[in-house]
Amino acid sequence: MFAMAALAALSTSGVHAAQSLDSHLHKSWSAVDGLPESPVWAIAQDPDGYIWLGVHGGLVRFDGARFVRWEALTGAQLPERDVHA
Repeated sequence: MFAMAALAALSTSGVHAAQSLDSHLHKSWSAVDGLPESPVWAIAQDPDGYIWLGVHGGLVRFDGARFVRWEALTGAQLPERDVHA
């Protein structure tokens, strides 16, 4: 019974199209926060939850707290410096 009540409550708690975005959390990051390159041209999330960003200088991995520029362990490089997709 509780599960049905919870499901009903969740299904009716959607965001109304005209609702102000001021009531929602929005966070952005920049060089001040450690983002090494801007603009970000591509974004993807892997199965482990990391966010991968395609930027002018290659790939950047974000774990929710810090940005780490991707570097291949073998010394191999990406075919192109810019990552758009």
